[in-house]
Amino acid sequence: MKLYSFLIPTILIHSISAANILIVGLLESVSHRIWYEQLIGGLVQAGHNITLLSYADPKLKLDNYTVIKFPELAYTENLQDEMTTTELGFLENLSELWWWLETTGEFDLQSDSMQTILDYPRDKFDLIIFEMFNGQHLYHLVDYFGNPPVIGISPLGFSPNILYWNIPFGILA
Repeated sequence: MKLYSFLIPTILIHSISAANILIVGLLESVSHRIWYEQLIGGLVQAGHNITLLSYADPKLKLDNYTVIKFPELAYTENLQDEMTTTELGFLENLSELWWWLETTGEFDLQSDSMQTILDYPRDKFDLIIFEMFNGQHLYHLVDYFGNPPVIGISPLGFSPNILYWNIPFGILA
C-alpha cells in the first residue's frame, strides 16, 4: 500500500510536467539541424511531446516526436549555390536572400503543411521555440495557439535584422 501511495503521485507529477512544444526550425542546413536535433532528443527523453516545423526530412525516429515538413521550392538549392559560387555583389546577394525569404514564406503559408499545423487544437502548445534566421512569416502561430511562452534561439547569435523584426513583437526577451 505504501508503494502505491508513493508511485501514483510520482506518475501524476511526471505526466503534469510534460509539455507540448512546437519548434520552428526552417533553415535547412546540417549545421543548424545538429543543434536542434540534440535539443529535440533531450526534450523527448525528458518526456515532452515535440512537433517540429521544418523543410528537413526527419532524421530522428522517436516517440512523442512529430515532424510537419514544409515542401521545399525547387529553386532553393540553386539559389544557395548561386549565392556562394557567383560574383554577386553584397547588395545583389542581399536582394536575392530577401526575395528567397519572402517567396518561401508565401509558399509555406499556402501549403498543405500550414493547414496541418492550423488543424491542431488552439490550446495545443505550452511552448514555441523559433530558430531566429527564417520563419518570421510563422510568428502569427504564437497568437493562434493562445500566446504560449516563446523562446527565440540561434546558434550564430542574432543579426541586426533579426533583432529589428523580433523585439517589437516581444519574441526576444
